[in-house]
Amino acid sequence: MSVADFGCGGNGHFIYPLAQLVGREGMVYAVDIRKEVLSAVEMRAKQYRFYQVEPRWANLEKAGSTKIANDSLDAVLIINVLFQNSSPEKILQEAKRVLKVGGKLLVVDWKYESSSFGPPLTRRLDQERVTEKAEKLGLSLERSFLAGPKHYGIIFKKV
Repeated sequence: MSVADFGCGGNGHFIYPLAQLVGREGMVYAVDIRKEVLSAVEMRAKQYRFYQVEPRWANLEKAGSTKIANDSLDAVLIINVLFQNSSPEKILQEAKRVLKVGGKLLVVDWKYESSSFGPPLTRRLDQERVTEKAEKLGLSLERSFLAGPKHYGIIFKKV
């Protein structure tokens, strides 16, 4: 399996479990716009001997910036990333580009509700809006779920 975590963050929270999941024969792309984040992920991956982890610098709002081949990944994770960007549809489009037919996209983001914790409501994306944008790109909704008290999750499939 080959997977990518778009906006992996400094702790690479999902990178290391993904590396265990895909095994030594798989590939995990740790994608982020902050170079210091990628350095930290790379150092920790080497420490744990996860040689299948490849850090990639990318501005996810620019098509092709991940430099991951078209139609090459089994899964892409976009977790707590869309609310931080001005063009979430471009990020979804990049995910679709790199996914194989039948590949899965997992989106987890903040619920569209006012809260004293997390980003302001003006930065949050409604789950239905994300679904609408993904479906316009040709991604098929597989299922949605609660991803904790403050987050929603959506799984799409590239058809």
